[in-house]
Amino acid sequence: MNRTYAPTGIVIGVLLGLLISLQTDSEALGIVAAIVLSVVFYIGIRKGEELMGKGITKAADEMTKKMNEAKGNTSGKVDNNEKGDLADRFKK
Repeated sequence: MNRTYAPTGIVIGVLLGLLISLQTDSEALGIVAAIVLSVVFYIGIRKGEELMGKGITKAADEMTKKMNEAKGNTSGKVDNNEKGDLADRFKK
């Protein structure tokens, strides 16, 4: 299971909803804004984390490919089916 910071988006959404409620003197608008903003921030943070994870994996694969080429492995193939942490790929 990956660590996620998405629940922080819920807190941000609730705080912004409270701020909107105080600024507009409308409690209903503040509640609706808190719910909508919480969902938007939660989904936005999760998508951002997924994109960063894909980018990190792609960069690690390219590094592995270059290291294999430097060691004389001309195939340049990256074994993505290996078990373990990302750092374990470089211990060979």
